[in-house]
Amino acid sequence: MTLVTNNSPSMSAIMAFHASDLPQACEQANSEDTTLMAALALAIGHHRAEANTNFLVPLLDTEGLSGHAAAWALAQLPTGEALLTTALENGSLDERENAYYGLCICIAHNHASTTLTETLVQRVALENKRAQSGRTGLGEHACRALAMLGDTRATDCIAAVMDKDQFCDRFEMQRLSKALTTGERDQESHDELSVSWHVLFADQLSDDSSNDEAEENTEPTEQPEEETAPETPEANEETAPVEGEEAPMPESLFDWDAFATSEEAAALEERDRVLITQLGPMFDQLAMQVTGKSLADCTADEVAAIYLQVLPQALPQQHMQAALSPQALNSFKPLCDWMDATALDGSQIREGITTVRQQIQAQMRASGSLHGSDYDEPENV
Repeated sequence: MTLVTNNSPSMSAIMAFHASDLPQACEQANSEDTTLMAALALAIGHHRAEANTNFLVPLLDTEGLSGHAAAWALAQLPTGEALLTTALENGSLDERENAYYGLCICIAHNHASTTLTETLVQRVALENKRAQSGRTGLGEHACRALAMLGDTRATDCIAAVMDKDQFCDRFEMQRLSKALTTGERDQESHDELSVSWHVLFADQLSDDSSNDEAEENTEPTEQPEEETAPETPEANEETAPVEGEEAPMPESLFDWDAFATSEEAAALEERDRVLITQLGPMFDQLAMQVTGKSLADCTADEVAAIYLQVLPQALPQQHMQAALSPQALNSFKPLCDWMDATALDGSQIREGITTVRQQIQAQMRASGSLHGSDYDEPENV
């Protein structure tokens, strides 16, 4: 299975890659192929494959996607924080910059240890010492991590960096100071870095699950102009499989007819019930095409990735707008409740849909909208 398409890491291939294949793939990888190295790093982080840390650490000494991917992957691992802080001690400029990035990922994902604040305060002093000796200091990166933690010493550290490092990023320092003045921590960085990998690296990833044939096969049948619900799954049964997929489609774990007549579905308003009983089976079908397993077996990361990256390729724009509406996301709650009442586990779908909500809200804030409260979690999730 190739992990690179169109000169970019393939999101679909990374999700479908088997963790057991990682050691051999890492051993045989050409270190000069930085795109492949980045794809493997993301696969290691996606699978939380602790045994492959020896592959990730050297990648911290590379700039760009491969270095960031390695830092993100290390942040997913139990030993990641220790390896990242070790890289700060005598690392090159790229190693240190990527290591700070990885520590910020640790903080955003609540993986940081209780001793990290002390380490970062010490790092600010060491980075300032570098700057004063004429070398490049990265004190602002350590300050960002401290501000994300909301440590009370962050403000003094920011002032020290601005005083001792004339080449520091003063706009970033001012942003961090303002964040700590108006709130308890740097929430902007938390929002930016707490998303899943397929969202964080979306601009660098390719998605080989869509092609001209897929677009042709997913052309909707003519519908009334006011119709906003997505096509029924029957109309999309010919959606093209992922490139290279020859195995027969796996069976769904859902009894969609049973859900449609369940108490949970009946509690929905009619429009929302129609929406989820049409969107759900299509979502399930795309999951089987991309991952080779039913949506009920997908991880939260896979659920969010399919919803945000694959589903838009299979739906026309007006139907995708309906699928991204608060009503559509809210309708997954009764589906998960029904799963919990049967033999299925709805926890991963719940978590994945939460990631979708957070990403939509982050995009709304980035575009200048301050609230996005319609996308808050429904009560009693």
